[in-house]
Amino acid sequence: MKAEELAKIMHNEYESEAIKNNWKTQENCRVPFEDLPEENKQTMIAVAKGILEKVSLAALCAYYNWSDGIAIELFMEDFLDFLKESKEELLEEFLEDIPEINDFLEVK
Repeated sequence: MKAEELAKIMHNEYESEAIKNNWKTQENCRVPFEDLPEENKQTMIAVAKGILEKVSLAALCAYYNWSDGIAIELFMEDFLDFLKESKEELLEEFLEDIPEINDFLEVK
């Protein structure tokens, strides 16, 4: 899944849930994702990219059965930087074993 696809889903879900919960969103945001103000759209894409990255890293932790102690370190800057640097190599190995995950992860 690409960041823009997730951003669109997030926008649609947010607007839908807002209506169900009697929450009024900004009027200029009550539009399809494609019609959002560009700054709003780019912000949503950046958030979605961050979510996809964290999900990718969490999937790698689960796949490689890293311990809880190591998983906690995911939130430590040095370890996160290491994973970001190694992500492409780790994802390549991961995707060789489970090809269908390719539809879920955004691989660059």
